[in-house]
Formats: sequence, structure tokens, C-alpha cells
Amino acid sequence: MSEGLRSRGYILTDKEDATVKIDVSVNRFWGWFTPGMWVVSFETQIGTTLDISTSSGDQKLDIEGYGINHGQVASDANWRLAFDRGFADYLEELDAALHEAGL
Repeated sequence: MSEGLRSRGYILTDKEDATVKIDVSVNRFWGWFTPGMWVVSFETQIGTTLDISTSSGDQKLDIEGYGINHGQVASDANWRLAFDRGFADYLEELDAALHEAGL
């Protein structure tokens, strides 16, 4: 979340007088694998709800990210790649949602 906000020029703070306040609820942070005969699928899903308060009003945004990787063994590297893809997708969706919301 912090990486996505910083990439849009926001400075993160916990000050009460901040002009934009965001409360984040993590609804899903899952990883699972599906075994097959020759290939194992590693999948991730990330889901959050952002409650955003600004001087112009309040908004609620639901952001989702998904990643998948196919491998032959359940290694840390295969899991890491699935999560890296899920995080990258999440950041793209976050950026698009913030842009659409005028943030």
C-alpha cells in the first residue's frame, strides 16, 4: 500500500491533521496451490477496502490483485513469483482506482 501511494506522490504520515486520510482493511491475503499431473499452479489473491477522507468528501475503494505461477515443485521461488505477480497486479489496480477517483 505504501509503495502504491508513494508512487503517486503521497507522503505517508500518522498526523491527525493530514489532508487525506486512508483507512485500509485487508479482506483477502491468500495463497494456494493446485497440484496437477505435471504442473503445480501457485495462486495469490489480495483484496482491500480503502476508506478515504478528503476535504471534498469520503470515498470507498475496493482493490483486488491476483497472481499465478506454474511450476513443477512447491519451492519458495515458485511461491515468491506468484506473490510478486499478485503484488504487481494489486499496485496496477490501486493506481488505476486512485486515478479514477481523482486522487
